[in-house]
Amino acid sequence: MNRLLRQTLFISLIGLSSFKSQKADSVYICVSKGAIAYHQSSSCRGLRSCKHQIIKVSLKDAINKYHLRECRVCY
Repeated sequence: MNRLLRQTLFISLIGLSSFKSQKADSVYICVSKGAIAYHQSSSCRGLRSCKHQIIKVSLKDAINKYHLRECRVCY
């Protein structure tokens, strides 16, 4: 029983880590000088305070062009 429990936990952790590491090709950003992060979803609560336009850009542009990091809420 103990061995089965450990195997199940191990498989679950592997599945979680691979799910977490999947990154989207496009992300959402707030077009503002104060923006610091990109988001997986346009409905992320990290974007609620955005008073400017929210746009969809490539992940590569969000990092290299806009110099943003990943959101701590939705990633």
